[in-house]
Amino acid sequence: MIKKVAGRFQRLIKLTAVNFAVLASFIELKFLLTPMIVYASDTDQFSLKAPKNGDSFQVITSYINQRIPAIQGLSAVILILACIGCGTRLGISSAFGDPRGRQEALMGIFWIIVAGILVIHARQIVGMGAS
Repeated sequence: MIKKVAGRFQRLIKLTAVNFAVLASFIELKFLLTPMIVYASDTDQFSLKAPKNGDSFQVITSYINQRIPAIQGLSAVILILACIGCGTRLGISSAFGDPRGRQEALMGIFWIIVAGILVIHARQIVGMGAS
């Protein structure tokens, strides 16, 4: 019994280490590679969708446009941490044979993916809403 629990605990530690390695590589790419891609682009997709008439729209859209990248970065890190938590819960529930916990973890990962899609396309969503 002790060997069985120790084996499950070792698998949990390995799963957690892999999740943190994925998080570290994501943060490295987010803060090192993404600014290079942003600075290399010629046009700003948000300004193409933002309305050109009316000062109030310009003020609101520029205010939102300036704050979205910081919110996207913070949201991405929170989503990665939530995915680590759901992945760990998925591993634990699979190791101990808990189908309800496994299903809840899978639903959590599904909603994390949906939220990730919204975070990635936040600028386009705001641009479409402003036009």
